[in-house]
Amino acid sequence: MKTKFFQSLAISALAALVLAGCGGSGSSATANVGALRQQVLAAVEGGFATQTTGASQNSSPRSVSSSLQPSKRNTQEPVFDQEYELWSVYTFDGTLSRINYFVDQAVTQPAGFQEKSATVESDGTVRTNASLEITSGKYAGLTHTITATFLAQVFTFTFDGKQPDGSRQVGTGTFTDGVGEYNTVETDVNGVQRSYRATFAADGSSRVTYDSPSLFQYTLEFKADRSGSGTVTGNNILLPATITWDTEGNGSITFADLAKVDFTGFDFNQI
Repeated sequence: MKTKFFQSLAISALAALVLAGCGGSGSSATANVGALRQQVLAAVEGGFATQTTGASQNSSPRSVSSSLQPSKRNTQEPVFDQEYELWSVYTFDGTLSRINYFVDQAVTQPAGFQEKSATVESDGTVRTNASLEITSGKYAGLTHTITATFLAQVFTFTFDGKQPDGSRQVGTGTFTDGVGEYNTVETDVNGVQRSYRATFAADGSSRVTYDSPSLFQYTLEFKADRSGSGTVTGNNILLPATITWDTEGNGSITFADLAKVDFTGFDFNQI
């Protein structure tokens, strides 16, 4: 699962010092402020992705089931997978859907796999399991596992994933008739953890909160049409910062030094 939701938000020791209020002077101070601004932008973008992912999982019992249906493509010939930039061969035995990846079209150099299965338990619970492991190529080291259950309108899921750079993300979600929450914790390559929590209400609105204890916190408020606003707080010269966006995810963040950064489609093009 390669989304910005899994991106590494590495923070240098110097940036952390400035966030704690220990900035320098001159050109180095300017560089530090720029680094801090980038960290805030990356974290906010991660919050947008958290809301999007949570919203999609919120309605996913049907999509999970449909994604487990056997592929219509030819299972005898290798197919080039554009997403992972590897050759793939699909197999399905009636319960397990599996894709084996290869570096070469002759399928002699294994590069990982992806598999999905679904079972119905005695109490009527639908349980799905999915896993991905890429061992060669551009995305070598990318892994994830997902388990989901669906019973009596209650949908729950857990996942654990790693990026090629070694950063990790774990998460859980629980929804009942579209109302619930989605929580994730990211750990970057430096061991710094960041926590996201997305809650979804019956009226279609949602909220994302973020906390990196030694750095900064924020709250993003989404209306039912996905427009909204938010505030970033913390003990440094750039904060508080305010954020606003429209239904298309186009908006801006304004920092305490009055610097304004725009974004489109919930993405900051600068990061």
